[in-house]
This record gives sequence, C-alpha cells and structure tokens, in this order.
Amino acid sequence: LPGDTYYLNLIEERPEELDTLARDILISVTAFFRDASAFEALRPKIGALCRRGKESGQDVRVWVAGCANGEEAYSIAMLIAEALRDDPDPPGVQIFATDIDDDALAVARRGLYPAAALETLSEPLLQRYFQPFNSAFEVGKRLRDMVVFARHNLVSDPPFLRVDLVTCRNPPVSG
Repeated sequence: LPGDTYYLNLIEERPEELDTLARDILISVTAFFRDASAFEALRPKIGALCRRGKESGQDVRVWVAGCANGEEAYSIAMLIAEALRDDPDPPGVQIFATDIDDDALAVARRGLYPAAALETLSEPLLQRYFQPFNSAFEVGKRLRDMVVFARHNLVSDPPFLRVDLVTCRNPPVSG
C-alpha cells in the first residue's frame, strides 16, 4: 500500500530478509529429465554434436544457464555419456552449469539426491551414473568430471563463448 513502510522497516532491522526474498523469487523448478519429450527431441542432436566434436578434435562444450540444483546439467551429461558410451576415443566434454543461487549451486556441486528425485531414471542409467549413499544417491565420477558449476548472473555477467549447446530452462522472473 502507498505509504506502508512495514517491509522497509523489516529490512532495516533484519538485512538477511533480502536474502530470503531473493531465494523466494528464484525459480528452482527442476528434475532429472524434466519434460521427457524435450530430452527425447534433444537426444539425436546430442549424438550429432558428439560426432562433430570427435571429427573436429574439439571438446563438446555445453552451457546450462539457470542450472538450479544441477539435475538439468547432469541429465545432459547423461545424454552425452550415453551417446559416447561405445566410443573408444571420445571427445572431451565440458558442461558449464551456472546459476545465481549459491544454495542451489552447493546442492549441485555435492551431487547427492534423495531416491525420490531419481524415480524418473531408468535402472540402467541409475546404475551407470549414480552410487547409493545412505538413503540417497550420489552422482558418479564420470558425470562429475564433465560438469563444472559456477555462479553466474545472466543479466550482468558476460556469456560463455564458443559453446556448442546452450540450455536455459529455468529463466529468471522478469517484472
């Protein structure tokens, strides 16, 4: 309401409230292979991307902008790993997964997900790319070696260059 200063007073008294507001605004809707039809459409393109990388002798470079807790980045890493699975001399793979939410990035870097988060994965993918850890599952070394998580603000930081694929499925909210 005009003239209402309650929230401003609250922020002055408790500056950490701004961090709480920022976390509430951030979109963290994510899951492994969220929107399966989109990943099925991407699958043949990933295969072509891997072949092109091998033929050119260049690393396959992917940027996952707005990666949230990492499920999208690890899903793309699984698609690439599957496309390269039988290749005796695969190209290098670099997946840059970025977000502005430090808490989400910490989850992504840890790579430990509850079993319920992996229900959409097939048993072969689960066995190939994750290890059981207590009552959860931890991302395996093969995927971890592909993905680098970093803080990046899409609005103010420069974009990553020379990438073969960019995904951004958790865009920032615009006002």
